[in-house]
Amino acid sequence: RLASMDAAFGNDVSEMLAVDTTTYRSNAAALYYPWLKGPKLDGTSGDKWFPPSIAALGACSHVDRNEGTQKAPANIAVPFAYDVERNTDGSKMLTDTARGSLAAKQINVIAPITNEGLKIYDAQLLFPVGETRLRFIHERRVVNLVYHSARLGFNWAVFQTVDPQGRLFRDLVSAGQNFCRSLYRAGALY
Repeated sequence: RLASMDAAFGNDVSEMLAVDTTTYRSNAAALYYPWLKGPKLDGTSGDKWFPPSIAALGACSHVDRNEGTQKAPANIAVPFAYDVERNTDGSKMLTDTARGSLAAKQINVIAPITNEGLKIYDAQLLFPVGETRLRFIHERRVVNLVYHSARLGFNWAVFQTVDPQGRLFRDLVSAGQNFCRSLYRAGALY
């Protein structure tokens, strides 16, 4: 699984930097900030605030359709939103320094980029200290893809008879190699 978590609505950068993320540390969780402002989806006039994880999950869907699970869901424009939370005086919260500080704390930011609109700025997991294998969302998603595809793809073999010629095992190895080869060619196993 992959948990996509939202920062609390109304937190400013200093509050986000003060958040103790150690209780959420997992190589299967990601934290997004800040909330997004966009039009109401029910057709009425006015604005509505949306949690940032919906943009992140939409970016995952976008890269799945266009490039593959191995692509990080980052540097993707957020099509429906036109602003993010701001300071109480209306000024921007997300400066380059703030984005860097949040990234160092493994908080994924959705930020306005000059001449590019709102973009998802990072794709980090809240990986525990010392984790070296799974540190980014696309890495977790590839592992999940392999695991669940293998479970579904090899389900037919659970109660098959093991033949003395080894045909069952050759079929399983061949199917696994073909699947992994397609991922390798797409760059997912780099």
